[in-house]
Amino acid sequence: MTLRKIYATGILTTAVAAIMAIAVFCGMFLGANAFAFAAATNNPAAIPSAQDGPRAAVVADAAAPQGFQSPSLTIVERTHEGQQPIAKSARAMSIEEAAELGAQYIWDMYGESIDGKRVDLFYASFPSSTRAYWLGYVIDPFETEVENAQGHMVIGVERYNFSLDAITGERIGIGKAFPTSIDWDFTMEEILDLRLRFMNPTFTPEQMDKYAQLAKDYADVHFAFTNVVSVTFSHATPAIYARDLAGSLEATNYVLWFDVTDDTGREAKVSIISELGQLFILDTQHCDIVPGFGADVRGIG
Repeated sequence: MTLRKIYATGILTTAVAAIMAIAVFCGMFLGANAFAFAAATNNPAAIPSAQDGPRAAVVADAAAPQGFQSPSLTIVERTHEGQQPIAKSARAMSIEEAAELGAQYIWDMYGESIDGKRVDLFYASFPSSTRAYWLGYVIDPFETEVENAQGHMVIGVERYNFSLDAITGERIGIGKAFPTSIDWDFTMEEILDLRLRFMNPTFTPEQMDKYAQLAKDYADVHFAFTNVVSVTFSHATPAIYARDLAGSLEATNYVLWFDVTDDTGREAKVSIISELGQLFILDTQHCDIVPGFGADVRGIG
């Protein structure tokens, strides 16, 4: 892999084409809640146990996926704004290894190369989790920073995000940005109204079988070394919007969420974009929450 590595500190600011608009409601943007907790507690200490255990070479050092070609990347290591760099486990993968495994993960799940892209990576160690992570954000960079409609300076357009176990390289979660609308002239009130009108739409049994099979297929690729044993529909929410001839905002695509479990008991939250038939987000990070954590937490956020 050809790469150029840069170190930077600050909030990752990208012109997100889709994922933030949906994830605000779904609450499934990878690492978002954990970042919020880390910022609130300002705890830079690396957690013990799983992240300091022996490295699982079968994951991190496995052969690259068929057809995968190592991409040329600009790799940027970042920290959360206002925090000192988190102390990494001595057994943690290098940032270059994490970027390479992230590229392989994207290739496996979407069949797309990220050659020429910028990858911003955070090393994340949260007191709420039993392991540490590399969290990656794949960006189409602009030549220079530009100001978006909200007045924020942005560095590019986010295409993917992924998370990996920082030591073993195990795949934790992945997401792809999709456009949420043909235009962007809608208000938050319209979006909330849309969700109320189109929450949990009705699908035919044939459609549900199709989407459930897609969720299983994506989970099979994600888990890789284990077998999927159950797929359960959870809920659906509007995903892509357009205005009708009368000017009303209507849903043209939905995100269907499924709970998918493998034969070790690990559960993935898998979401499918309905008309596109593609994976939106797959996440297993909730499986790593320390049992009972947060029961006595007050005033966070």
